[in-house]
Amino acid sequence: MLTKAIGVVLGVFGALFATIYMLAHREDEARAASAKRADAVARAALAKAEVVPAAQARPAPPARAKAAPAAPAAAPIVVSARALERAYNDNEVAADELYKGKTLRVEGTIESINKDIAGGVVIIFRSPSITGAHCHLGDKAPPEITKLRRGRKARVVGVGAGTFMGPQLNDCRLEAYTE
Repeated sequence: MLTKAIGVVLGVFGALFATIYMLAHREDEARAASAKRADAVARAALAKAEVVPAAQARPAPPARAKAAPAAPAAAPIVVSARALERAYNDNEVAADELYKGKTLRVEGTIESINKDIAGGVVIIFRSPSITGAHCHLGDKAPPEITKLRRGRKARVVGVGAGTFMGPQLNDCRLEAYTE
């Protein structure tokens, strides 16, 4: 019981510190890795990654109309929350090269749904350690966020932002979830 309480407290503090980090480092760092090398490293990491089938999740709600069409983006890198955390625990430098600044589709089991110090919504995925992947939805949280529950699956798409008390994803949007 005490271990769970400590884990929850650390998760909340992790979300708090992650938000401070996100606000302090909002500007993206310059990307220096060549596309060919990054592609080879990403393929190698994805071969080892735990990929959760999307069929287990509820389909995403229909998208709302946008003012202007966005430029076509590269397909997101698909990785489970646990595989993302394992990559950062094994080698932060290599994981940054694979994931930082790139669009990621992350699926996992929800540990908690919190608010950061700026009032934005943060989904923290379950992990064997005390630091799970943190997905910052900010003010883009859909109304369905109130239906999410601890222990249920969710899938988000966001931009990898390195690690601070666990892997961080910014500008996330909820893509699917189970009830």
